[in-house]
Amino acid sequence: MSGGQVAALVRAELRLETRTGDVLRGVAPYAVAALVVLALSVDADTRLLRQIGLGAGGAVLLLFGAQSAARRGLLDTDAVRTLCAVSGVAPGTVLLARVVTTAAMLFALTAVVVPVTVVLFDLTPVGGWWLAATTVLALVGLATLTALAATLVAATSVRAVVAPLLVVPLSVPLLLAVIQIPATVTYGSTPLSWLLLAALVDLVLVTSAVTLAPWLEGVR
Repeated sequence: MSGGQVAALVRAELRLETRTGDVLRGVAPYAVAALVVLALSVDADTRLLRQIGLGAGGAVLLLFGAQSAARRGLLDTDAVRTLCAVSGVAPGTVLLARVVTTAAMLFALTAVVVPVTVVLFDLTPVGGWWLAATTVLALVGLATLTALAATLVAATSVRAVVAPLLVVPLSVPLLLAVIQIPATVTYGSTPLSWLLLAALVDLVLVTSAVTLAPWLEGVR
């Protein structure tokens, strides 16, 4: 697997996303709008706002991951797949490029969602580096899961329906790990177990991606 090949595919995919905005410009405004509506529906109950804020932000990121899995990008075109095949691209290269691309878009959306969530839900950052590290692991895991789901159903006509159904339930442990960090720190316990949960899920997903990559590229 060549790092140069992965980088080239990632650049091409991100360049296409920058021009079309299929995911970022298509999802981010609706994500912010959903957070605004949810915050307004709670009215002036500051305590309830703080309780649901982190979960609301996580749910929006989960929605974005599912949307990414349903999206058909440059890496799904016949031309790119044919070019990779005749160029001798190693199995897993396209899958890794998809993981990196999805992770980049997830981090970009996180940069938008987090400030909005903090302001709307009156959140006080709790958890410090524990929360930051667990969030990074969760985003990497969600990107890997999304890439696996997208590759698995790439050739099906019901991709927009099936892909989110694969992503959403399997990403619940990642979302749960992030949400539980502030509460665990607040009650004086160590959040190491939640960090390890996110790391374990990532390990399982990455191992699955490495193992299934040759077969997935074969069926594509």
